[in-house]
Amino acid sequence: PGEQALTYSGDWVEDIIAGRGPLGDEVARCMSSSRRRRQPHRRLRPPSERELPADRAWNWLRFLEGEAWHRLGDEGEIAENEGGGVGQQLKKASVQECQTACESMGACSSFTYCLDKPQSADTTCFFKNKEFKGNEAVRPYESCTTYYWGPPPNATGRRKREKEVPDDLPEWTNLDIPGKGDISKAEQLLTSWSCLPAFGSTYTRNWSTCHFRNIYFEGENKSLNGNFVVHTVKGHEGATRVSELRGMWISLNTAGSASPVPPQIAFQEHSTLDEFLAYLGRRGRGRVIDHRGLTLALSPTYHFNVGHGLFDGLYPGFVSLMQHGLERVAFRVFMVNGWEHAVERIVPGMFAHVEELFGSIGGLGSLRRKVACAAAESSNHRFEELVMGVGLNAAKMDWNVNFTLGACRQLDACRAFRSHVHRSQGLPLPAPARRSPPFRVSFVQNKRFPDLEQLVHALKSEARPGGDLDGFELNYVAWSPGKARNDMQTGNFTRHMEIIAATDIHVSGGGTGQMYQTFLPDGAVHLALGENREDTQGFMEEYMTEGAPYLKALYYPRIQPHERFPEATVMKGLLIRAKDMLVEGLDGPVPVNNNLSPVGKVWKAYGFWALRDRIPGGVQALASGTLANHEIVSEMHIGNSFPETFVYIGLQRYVDRKISISLPNKPETCLLDGLRASFDRAFPEFGANGKGGWFGTGGRITP
Repeated sequence: PGEQALTYSGDWVEDIIAGRGPLGDEVARCMSSSRRRRQPHRRLRPPSERELPADRAWNWLRFLEGEAWHRLGDEGEIAENEGGGVGQQLKKASVQECQTACESMGACSSFTYCLDKPQSADTTCFFKNKEFKGNEAVRPYESCTTYYWGPPPNATGRRKREKEVPDDLPEWTNLDIPGKGDISKAEQLLTSWSCLPAFGSTYTRNWSTCHFRNIYFEGENKSLNGNFVVHTVKGHEGATRVSELRGMWISLNTAGSASPVPPQIAFQEHSTLDEFLAYLGRRGRGRVIDHRGLTLALSPTYHFNVGHGLFDGLYPGFVSLMQHGLERVAFRVFMVNGWEHAVERIVPGMFAHVEELFGSIGGLGSLRRKVACAAAESSNHRFEELVMGVGLNAAKMDWNVNFTLGACRQLDACRAFRSHVHRSQGLPLPAPARRSPPFRVSFVQNKRFPDLEQLVHALKSEARPGGDLDGFELNYVAWSPGKARNDMQTGNFTRHMEIIAATDIHVSGGGTGQMYQTFLPDGAVHLALGENREDTQGFMEEYMTEGAPYLKALYYPRIQPHERFPEATVMKGLLIRAKDMLVEGLDGPVPVNNNLSPVGKVWKAYGFWALRDRIPGGVQALASGTLANHEIVSEMHIGNSFPETFVYIGLQRYVDRKISISLPNKPETCLLDGLRASFDRAFPEFGANGKGGWFGTGGRITP
C-alpha cells in the first residue's frame, strides 16, 4: 500500500494537454472530429446551485442537518423494529449501491444489507421505510446489518434556533455631526473611494472591488431593508467621478456563480456642505450610528455551512482586502444578505454561528443588515472605511478549469488568509510541519466514515514503541460539538486552529470536514479519503489542496467492490508514505498538478482539450487559472456536482450497474475514453489490485 500512494509528478497532465504522452495522438484525433470544438463560444449566466432533481430534494434538506448514511449497531446486527418494506430487493450490490438505490425511492429511509451466505460475495438489500435516530435497539442476526440515513449514533450538541433580529440590539456610538459652517469637518465626512479590478476572471464581466471612506447605509425599520448611500458635494472631490462608479460591476457575493449580488447604492449630490450637514441632521432624528475602523461588506452563499461560509464567502472578500493592502487590518463583516428561514429551521443556529465566526476572524465583530435596519431611533449608519466587491475566487462556487482555489497560487492568498486567521485568534503562526518524530496525525470525524474512530483505535496499537507506526501520534478529532469523546473537541474555533497548527498529517473524507486544511502548517500532508463509495470514487474539494502549494497531497488508493474502506493495512502504508513526504521537506511551492488525484488530473486535462478552441486565448488563457467553469456554456459546468460524477461516464462497468448520472451537459465520449486510457497506460499500478489503472481500462480505448 505504501508503494501505491497516489502522489504524482504532474508530467502526465502537461504532456497530454500538449498532445504528447500515452495515446496523445488518439486524444487529439478525438477533438479534431468534434462538432462542439467548432461551436462559437457563448458566455453563460448559470442556473442556481440550488437546482436539484426532485427525487433528491429530500436528501439535500436532510443533508443540511448533518445527516448521512450510518450503520445501526455493529455488523451482524439489525434493528429490532425494521419497519415496512419498500420497493424491490436489490441483488449483488455493494452497500454504496444500496444507499444510492434507497435515495432514489421517495419512501426509503433505511435498508437491511445481507450476505446470502456467510463470507459470500452474493448480497441482498431489503429496503425499509423506517427512520432512525441512531439510538434504537438492535438484535444479532447473522450476516445482516441495518443501515440508515440520519444523524450519527448517539449524536448530541444540536444548536438552538436563533432570531435574525435579536431582542437586545447592540449599543452603538453616534456620529458627531458638525455644526453649520464647520467646513473642514464636513469635508472629512464626504464619501470618497478608490477602485481596482477584482482579481479573477474577466471573461463575463470586468468585476471591481472598491475601498470607500465615509460610505453611509440608510435602513428602513419596517421592511428591514436598505441601501448604501454615496454623499458628494458639487465642486468637491468625488462629485465628478460618480458616473465612473455607477458604471462599475460590483458584486457582494461570489461574483456571478449562482448570480451576482450588486450592492444597492444611492447617490446623493448636495449643492453645498451645509446642505449635506442638514441632510445628516434630518435623517434619523439627527442620529447617525458610527462604525469606526474597517468593514467588509459581503452577501455570502450558503453561509449556514462553515466550509461554504469560510471559502465561498469570507475568503473571496479577504482577497479583495489583500488587493487594497488591508490584509493585516482588523475588520468587521457587514452581512448584507439575510437568512433563509427554511434552512434555519433545519440547521438551527448555524447562520448565527458562522457570522460569529466571521466576526471573530475579522476582529471587530459582525453586523447583519436587518439588525442595522432595526435600530429604534435611527437606522442610518456611517462606515469610516468599507470594502465591497469580490472577484471569482470562491471555492465551490467559482472553481476553475485548473481545479484550483482562486488567488491561492497567484497571490499567495491562502497563506495570507491562514496568517490572518491565526493572528485573529491570538495564536502564533504555525511552525513548519515536522521532519522528524513525533509525527502528529489528526483523523477528522466525517459522517461518510462512521467507523473511523474505531480504525484510529486499531492503528494506535501499531504506534507503540517497536510497532510499524512507532513515532506517530494518532488523534481522532471531531470539529462539531458532541461528536467525539475526547479532549480533542471543545467546539471552540481557537482550539480548532491550535489543533490544526500542530498537525503534520491531516486525514479526512470529503466535504466540510476537510475544509480546515488551508490552515495547516507549511509542508503538512493532507491525506484525502474522499467519498465512501467504490462506484464513482473521488475526493470532492481537490481545489483546496491543489490551490495551496505549501501543502502536499496523498490520496486513498483505488478500492474494490465489497472492500472494507478505509482498511487498516492500507491506512498504515499511507501513513508511512506520508512520513516519508514529511522527511523530504518542502523546497519551494509544490508544482502545479502535483496535488491532484487521478480523477482531478483527468478532469483538468478534459477541460483544457474541450475548451481550448472555444475561448479566446486557448490554452494560455486556460492556464492563467482564473476562468470559472460556470462562465461558459460547456460540459465543464456541472452545477453542484464534483468531477467524480463526470469522469466515470461511459465506462462499461458502470453502464452494467445502471448507475444514473444526471448532468446538464454530456461529455465528449471519445475524448473521455482517450484520457482515461492514457492515464491508465501511464500508471497501470494505480488500479485495484495494482493493475489495469485507476479507471480499469488497461490502457486501452473502449471500442
